[in-house]
Amino acid sequence: MPSLYERFREFVASAPNEARMIGWRWVIADRLLRRLRVKEIRLKPQGLDRRVSCRVATSDIFEYQHLLGPMRDALDLPARAKVIVDAGANVGYSVLRFRLEFPDAVIIALEPERANIAQFKKNCSYDKRIILEEMALWSTTARLSIRSLDAASNGFQVEEDPRGGIAAMSVSDLLAKHNLPRIDLLKIDVEGSEKAIFQSPETALWLERVQMILIETHDRLEAGCSQAVARAVAGLFDCHGNRGEYSLYVRRV
Repeated sequence: MPSLYERFREFVASAPNEARMIGWRWVIADRLLRRLRVKEIRLKPQGLDRRVSCRVATSDIFEYQHLLGPMRDALDLPARAKVIVDAGANVGYSVLRFRLEFPDAVIIALEPERANIAQFKKNCSYDKRIILEEMALWSTTARLSIRSLDAASNGFQVEEDPRGGIAAMSVSDLLAKHNLPRIDLLKIDVEGSEKAIFQSPETALWLERVQMILIETHDRLEAGCSQAVARAVAGLFDCHGNRGEYSLYVRRV
């Protein structure tokens, strides 16, 4: 067991970097909650009429701070969205942010990880216009397995595996299943799977029915992700800069 001095040194070394990401208040609160062995807390985001669940000692607080908390990144989208697809919805904070921005939208969320799904249901099940698909987004209908079993709940990667425990669907599959003529906003945060998705020959077909793409690319996890996305959208979409960790692409008029 680390001594008090060793724990203090660890705090001094890591806290400044953590504070830049989540703020000093939560750096200190997180340490205290861990010491008290608190597993989960409930927070009240500005704009929502209910609290959301946040797991201690996970990436939840970072996601919360930048999507619903005081450090939330501006979205500033150029058009209204009536149909939103959130691929990699995690515990639902991004979905709730979209609900704040677009109160009348239908939101279809994809999330494959079981613990995240349980949290998502706690946070979003009250809203009947939020539809959860307990699946991953992929280039085609397939079975997937987690490549790194010790990855964080917001950062695991997948690969095709006929015996895998994760079901996956493509954007084309999703459009057909929900009888959608178009997607106004497609948010993708899939930890490197975007490379396979945007390299697929099928991509050109569904891109015609998407108006805006909000995507985080993960070249640090899977080389070539940014290049695959850029090639697929070239000539069809213009890049409208970044929204926090995400790049925004908007269909050319």
